Amino acid sequence: MGNGTIMEIQTHTEKNVVLKRFYPHRQKISLLTYAHGRINVSYNLKEQGHRIWPGMEISGAIERLHDSWNISEIKIMQTPCFQNHNHMLWLHHILELCYYFLPLDNPVPEVYFFLQDYYFIIEKSKKLTPSQQVGLHELCVIRFLTLTGAYHITHIANYISLFNEIAQGFIDFDDTTCIEYYEKKITLLQPAKARTWIMDCLQKHPMIKAFKTVHDLY
Repeated sequence: MGNGTIMEIQTHTEKNVVLKRFYPHRQKISLLTYAHGRINVSYNLKEQGHRIWPGMEISGAIERLHDSWNISEIKIMQTPCFQNHNHMLWLHHILELCYYFLPLDNPVPEVYFFLQDYYFIIEKSKKLTPSQQVGLHELCVIRFLTLTGAYHITHIANYISLFNEIAQGFIDFDDTTCIEYYEKKITLLQPAKARTWIMDCLQKHPMIKAFKTVHDLY
């Protein structure tokens, strides 16, 4: 954006997922947007940064000036309200992975839509047993990591198909039917193999020591 030109690139109706907040140290948040991927945006004091939390879906007028992004007129469109504490832990894990794995200013629509599916799937998984819920979350983590394109997927390629089938089942079926469908499909998941692959991927990340959610879940 040369010569100080400002260009508005988002409307007030487009959802952007909050990945990380830097408040109160900085008036800044990290967002996953559809058009520009992960971006770090600044906001002014009147936007009340204390009310913005990771996992929220927000809209606003997003502008770019040179290499900096700014957001104004922030509106909170959706707030995750998972009553299950473990659901919130896994959500923050996925958001943390997005923050560290996704490059800045690089559109990743497949990850954007994955997050939309993830919210929906978790909302409909309330009737699963705790161990089934863990298996579902781990499958979602595997799907995210494969979407980054950074890892060989030969040994877990069948899990991609499994995720797609389960996600479609949660979308197409009512609550009771989708749970039965999930229970049938999840038997194909090998928990030890899944966790080993996930941890191998995470350990290779140069910022692994900065991850705050890994030790709580694996």
